[in-house]
Amino acid sequence: TGSDRVVVFEAPGIESFAVTGQVLAVSSSAGEGISRLQLVSLHDGAVEDIRLPPPGQITGLAASDTGAVLGFTFTPQVRG
Repeated sequence: TGSDRVVVFEAPGIESFAVTGQVLAVSSSAGEGISRLQLVSLHDGAVEDIRLPPPGQITGLAASDTGAVLGFTFTPQVRG
């Protein structure tokens, strides 16, 4: 029915997500202003952790309507 829902991915601290093609991109908080980026296959649920440059925060996660293009702003964490 139209009300059936399927959870494709769950994790603590999810801040944003975007879908492109058969992939769900998920940005979540790893604590202390540090983001984590994961790609989740909508086909089989496989999760790939994307290594980011130095610790920092992801904002503005977006995906193209066609193709497999993701965009986001990455702000490195300033260490005092």
